[in-house]
Amino acid sequence: MQITRLPLDHVGKLDLVPRVVVERSVAQFRAALGIGFDRDQDDLDSSHVAYFRGGNTVFAFIHHDGEPPDSITVYMDRSMTAKAVDKLLSHIQKEFGISSDLISWKESVEMYGA
Repeated sequence: MQITRLPLDHVGKLDLVPRVVVERSVAQFRAALGIGFDRDQDDLDSSHVAYFRGGNTVFAFIHHDGEPPDSITVYMDRSMTAKAVDKLLSHIQKEFGISSDLISWKESVEMYGA
């Protein structure tokens, strides 16, 4: 699966939910992988975001201001099944060099009704 970066202005309305927390900072992703993060803001806070497409699926690395500085949350589509989440996560880990010991939290897909 090829993973490509999407510019913030090319991302439409998405229904993404937190699926995984990775213990790596925005600065570490920038330095190690050259990932550029955009600044985004909504009614609640500001964040660093990087959107990607893997196959037909859009996912995001998001770090909200106020969260622990050495963490990034991976957001994926709410409708994804557990199997699809695991498959995409495996590709993300390979593409971005994220070992399993860097994953500090993984959400249960059933929580979101998929």
